[in-house]
Amino acid sequence: MPKFVKIDTQDDDVLYATFGELPPGKDAKKALLIKEGEAIEGVITEMVDSGTYGKIYKLKVDKLDKPVVITGKLNLNSAMIKGEVRAGDLVRITYIGKSKTAKGRFMKKFDLEVSK
Repeated sequence: MPKFVKIDTQDDDVLYATFGELPPGKDAKKALLIKEGEAIEGVITEMVDSGTYGKIYKLKVDKLDKPVVITGKLNLNSAMIKGEVRAGDLVRITYIGKSKTAKGRFMKKFDLEVSK
């Protein structure tokens, strides 16, 4: 039988970007709320492939003590690919808001600016 070891993710050492509103049950102390029309700006320090989110991005934001983790959203992942964003790039991600897809679902939309 395999022996499993818990991996310490240091969850308290990061903030999680939340776009729009804080979902019920989400810990406000671990969240960085970015409302419609607001932006987050920082240097990409890590980009990790994720089966659930496509990509997970970690940013170093000047005015924050902790790095910010952003889970990929369809619109954001597409913009990152199109902009050929890499670790070390300075990015500004502006949350535009939600829009309805052809299938009637809601999708979060972003503007992305990159400085290499």
